[in-house]
Amino acid sequence: MFPALHRELPDHEIAHATAHGFQLVNAVADGLLDAAVLGVGAADSPASGVRRTALGRDPIVLVGKATVSGSKRRPLAGQTVVVATYAHDYPVVAAKIARLGAEAHDAASTATAVALARQEGWLAAVPRTTAASLDLLDQEVTDVRLKLDVPIWLVTRGPRSAVLVDCADGLGERMGLR
Repeated sequence: MFPALHRELPDHEIAHATAHGFQLVNAVADGLLDAAVLGVGAADSPASGVRRTALGRDPIVLVGKATVSGSKRRPLAGQTVVVATYAHDYPVVAAKIARLGAEAHDAASTATAVALARQEGWLAAVPRTTAASLDLLDQEVTDVRLKLDVPIWLVTRGPRSAVLVDCADGLGERMGLR
């Protein structure tokens, strides 16, 4: 997200901050940050005094070197998949992975999911932007589509953030969101 933001707003100073989504939303609501970009479910209510602008949807992809050779209905049979997304949607992703024949494990972060998958020879289910930022798209398991994604939002407060809202479409596109 930060490289896309720098490309979209080259004449603005951008201070980087990372934290869990609701911490970022509260920081925006309290005026400590001008904006935050995060993945949360559409039904999750933002803090009072902030507004959300949809940037797009980040598909969940499978990455790893494990061989996928199950049946057509259960292509992940016998596999272990470590899951981490930006939203609180592990049960949804785990249920889909189970229907495809694999055992799902929750990970603390996307970096943890990728590291465990590499170490154990498993697959990782992570947002496509994570796979791209870690140069893992060449390891994407393209013959198994999860058909799941994470909605990505720009959270802002007041007129100070108008420049960010105005660039929302370009930012989502530069991030590779759908």
